[in-house]
Amino acid sequence: MESLRLGAEQRSLFTVVTGIAFLIAAVAIIVGFSVYYAAQDIDARAIHRQSVSVSRVLKSLPEQNGRDLRSFAQWNDAFANTGGHANPEWIRGNLMAELHRRLGYTATAVMTYDGALIETAINGRRVDHTRLDKLLDVSEDARHSIHRLVVSGQFTGKGERDIVILNDGEAVYRRVHRLTIWNGQPALFQMATILPRSGSWQSLQTPPLLVAVLPLTNDFMTQAGVNLGILDLRWAQAGETPGAARLDVKSSNGDILGTLVWRAALPGSQMMAKSRLGFVAAFLLLVWIGAVAAYHSYRHIRQLAREKARAEFLANYDQLTGIANRRVFNDHMDRFFDGTLGKDSLAFLAIDLDYFKQINDKMGHATGDEVLKTIAQRLQEGAGTDSLAARLGGDEFAVLAANLDLDEAEALAGRLCKAIAEPVRTSDGRCVYASASIGVAVSPWQAKSAKDLKCRADIALYEVKNGGRSFALMFESAMELRSKAREMGRVA
Repeated sequence: MESLRLGAEQRSLFTVVTGIAFLIAAVAIIVGFSVYYAAQDIDARAIHRQSVSVSRVLKSLPEQNGRDLRSFAQWNDAFANTGGHANPEWIRGNLMAELHRRLGYTATAVMTYDGALIETAINGRRVDHTRLDKLLDVSEDARHSIHRLVVSGQFTGKGERDIVILNDGEAVYRRVHRLTIWNGQPALFQMATILPRSGSWQSLQTPPLLVAVLPLTNDFMTQAGVNLGILDLRWAQAGETPGAARLDVKSSNGDILGTLVWRAALPGSQMMAKSRLGFVAAFLLLVWIGAVAAYHSYRHIRQLAREKARAEFLANYDQLTGIANRRVFNDHMDRFFDGTLGKDSLAFLAIDLDYFKQINDKMGHATGDEVLKTIAQRLQEGAGTDSLAARLGGDEFAVLAANLDLDEAEALAGRLCKAIAEPVRTSDGRCVYASASIGVAVSPWQAKSAKDLKCRADIALYEVKNGGRSFALMFESAMELRSKAREMGRVA
């Protein structure tokens, strides 16, 4: 009887221990599979974020390189030596050689508005026009797009970008771009009108065109990926089977130009690899494994938060000056007009730096960048807490100031003019003097929509430039009449 009872207790203990063992094993298996699938999901999300970053690189290329191309296309000397009687020697030495040396453009050309080649170069060296026949195939469509933009002043066509850099009633800079294939290599094709930085260009009704091709080589894409934390970004080779970390790149017409691949950062797989020994001893170390997983998840979440904060900064702020960019500026203005900003009035201050190109030309772009940073800081400090200062591009700034009447807005513009005119002390000890022209318009008294507010501030800015520059001026209705008269005169 005793032996039967002992056997029953042993069986009972065995059942309990076996049950606990199976329970622990089941928990370990569930946790193991849960962690495994969680790691797979983390990897998938990481690859998705990396794909978004790669897409952002491609989308930002035309804008970033377009700003550099603008400094060559919107240049008095370039306009003088390409329009009318072209100077081939000057074009080769000052346009094509510099575009290759400083910006890396492989193929460059200057052509007439009707499509006739004036000068052509590859790698900064003059070549026979016939070597750029393929360039002509791409440029023909772009040239018609430029024509539509200049004639109609409207955004037209797939993959085009209409950038108005100077809109003072005289010179309007237009550019179109394409992602295309050049010599078997994906490349960024750009065409821009060559216009003077200042002064009238009405004597030449059809401005010359600057064409430039930037090859998107593996080295170029790898460096672009490094800037966003993407490792080994490159083009997939012929016959290569891309993995999950891939992105098909399409042309403006929807044709696939190539596939970008990169070495995917897989935080989930890294976590599994670090925890492998813990899962082998899951029965005894289940809690420890959970702590390790929680620790890695915490680190991963913090990394995601930093990446998100960085991405939001790049999307909303100018990288050089640190102040708001055009996207945030337009959104702020739209919120006022749809009523979500909660302000009674909004003043638009359109600000252009006077003769800033001369600072870049005489003192260098590094000094010019220091001047832009200092002026941006002065605008931000001088605009006040209920205002938004932004850099819209190049030497073009703007300020939105809420709850000001006409007199207060004009006074603010005057103070900002004086602040900008203060000398700028650069890091190398030089003293640089700059000035600005400011046009002011205030809603609701002078505009009922965002478009009208910007337009009337630009009209006032034109009056400042036409009147000698370096001061601020409030919009008046007579200015709009003069602007319309000028437009009618140009049409006639």
